[in-house]
Formats: sequence, C-alpha cells, structure tokens
Amino acid sequence: EYKCPNCAGPVVWDPSAGKVACPYCGSFFDPADLQGQEPTAAGRRGSAISPAPATAQTSVVTAQSGVGFTPEERAGTRVYSCPSCAGEIVTEATTSATACPYCGNPVVLIGQVSQDLRPDLVVPFRLTKAQAVAALKGHVKGKPLVPKVFKDRQHIESIQGVYAPFWLFDASAHADFKFSATQTRSWSDSDYTYTETKNYELTRVGDVEFTGLPVDASTKLDDTYMQSIEPFDLGGAQAFSMAYLSGFVADRYDVDAGRSQRTANARINNTVQTLVDRSVVAFPSTSVKRQAVTLNGVNANYALLPVWMLATKYKDKIYTFAMNGQTGKFVGDLPTSGGLTAAWFFGITVPVAAILSLLAVILL
Repeated sequence: EYKCPNCAGPVVWDPSAGKVACPYCGSFFDPADLQGQEPTAAGRRGSAISPAPATAQTSVVTAQSGVGFTPEERAGTRVYSCPSCAGEIVTEATTSATACPYCGNPVVLIGQVSQDLRPDLVVPFRLTKAQAVAALKGHVKGKPLVPKVFKDRQHIESIQGVYAPFWLFDASAHADFKFSATQTRSWSDSDYTYTETKNYELTRVGDVEFTGLPVDASTKLDDTYMQSIEPFDLGGAQAFSMAYLSGFVADRYDVDAGRSQRTANARINNTVQTLVDRSVVAFPSTSVKRQAVTLNGVNANYALLPVWMLATKYKDKIYTFAMNGQTGKFVGDLPTSGGLTAAWFFGITVPVAAILSLLAVILL
C-alpha cells in the first residue's frame, strides 16, 4: 500500500492527471516520488510466510495456511492480510494488485511482482473509469433487443481497470518466396480474337523488423479480444514501478514467453505473408513454389498493459467488453433477448396488420 507523503492516506494512479493522486488531500506525485516506499521482495516468491498480519514489507501469505481450502483451491489461491485493517484478502494465485473488500484501500501484492515475475515495462492508464463507462453506455445505446442487465447503470459502473500481462516480442523476419505467375490479355480485330499469355517466375526476398509485438500472457484473457483492442502506444511505456498499479486490479502471467512465442511466430508469419501477397497483386494468377520465413534475434519483454474490462454472464454464457485503457479502442459482444425480440416483433407486426386491415376495408 502506497501512502501519501503529505497526509499518509492511500494513493492511487490517476489516468487523467498522469500521476499518482491522493484522494484525501488532493496532492499529486510522480511514481518516482514514491520509490522510497517501494518494498523489496527478493527471495519471497514461492515461499510460505507465517500468517501474521502483513505489512507493506511482508505481504505474501500463501493459501497453504488457509483453513477450509480444498487442495485444488490451495493450489490456485493466495491469502493476504491488508496492511490497513488486517482483513484477509483471498485472491487468485496470479493476482498482483487489488483492493481490500473491507476498507477499500488499494493493495499491491509485492510477492507477485518479484524476481522473474517483475515486469520490465508498464503502460499506464490514460483513460478514466468515467470514460470507460461512457464508451460502454454508448455501445449498448440504441440497441432495443439487448437484455436489460447489459444496460443497468450499476452493472456498467462495475467495470474494472486491469493491468493485463503481455509479452512484447522483438524479432527480425527474413522472407524468401518464389511464385509462378501468369498474365493474360485478349483483343480482337475484324477477323480474329487474340490471346496472349505470359508466364513469370517471381522472387520476393526481404527483411521485416517487428518491435513490441504484443501477446497476452494470461490464460484468462481471450486472445481475440486482446488483439482486437490493439495497438498500444508503446512510446508511452514506463519502466515498471508498483506505484502504477495502485487503485487497479493487476494480473501476472501464467503463460511463459516460450509458449507465447508460438502465437507471436504465427502473427509474424501472417504479417509477412500479407506483405508479400500485396507485392504480387498485379498478377491475377499465382502459385507458391517456395515459402520460407526465418526469425532471428527474438527477444521478449514482460509488460503490463491497461485494459478496462467487464464480463457479463447471461444464460450461461459470458459476454465480454474490453477497452484499451490508453487509446479507447474497444470490442464487445452483445446478445439479444428472446423476450424483447418477440415483444419488438409483436409491437411492429400489430400496427402493420392493423394498417393492412384498414386498407382492405377502404378498398372494399
């Protein structure tokens, strides 16, 4: 928990100000101003600490000491003690930042961002919760068939800012393609129709540099949603400081860089293929004779990227709204209510039927 240097109140990251803010005295600080409060957690990762009340320096208590947990729950759960009120906070094993359900104070779980779990970079939130709520309201506005739960004000305002874990890949891709291509043209005179066919062998060789290609590093995140809200402006990335997490939920990776690289490789190959295909559009007929993409100098950085998220369960299916917390680009799927569809159809067809009946009477 980060304290205001002026009044000792808990502080949070303020996206609109681009600074850490104290909601009690109105002060603002750069994350570097709080660096002296940042605890070190070297050697704590993976170890069980006695379940004594935690301080900012001793925040991790594993669920192995929890009473009433099943073995499966112990494996995926952690129990923490809030530094402010000593209330127990139960989180998933991958949670890095949250809020105490008893006193509401933001808490950064330092054991989850220590050693190899500590991100290299963080892209701070630029857009506020109010802006995310407005975007979601606009998304459902004017859609009469969407169920009421998706338009409920209290539900919409439960949207959360999440620092999502990503691997950012840098790589150089060498492309070597060969095609057989055909061009055909036809013309006619008064006696004959002529057709000319030219056959070509096309070679496309070149290098493509990729910098900061993002791949989400959490099994709880849907790759399709995360790719839909790209790009993130990595020019706004900062060296990681836990002060950025204060006031938000943060997750840590559970998909390592090696597994994520398969996704990165597939995206790189698809991009290179698209670039090469664009270079041969002048030829209406092509066939691939050789296709090779070689990756060199692959490097991955661990980063936390800002996402506003809201998941809604409706008829046993989860519908997700996700918004880029930096650019505002969003994606969201919405169902239609069967009852509303029937009511809408009935409301339309009855007046139409009445008009048709009236016309029939007039015609008679």
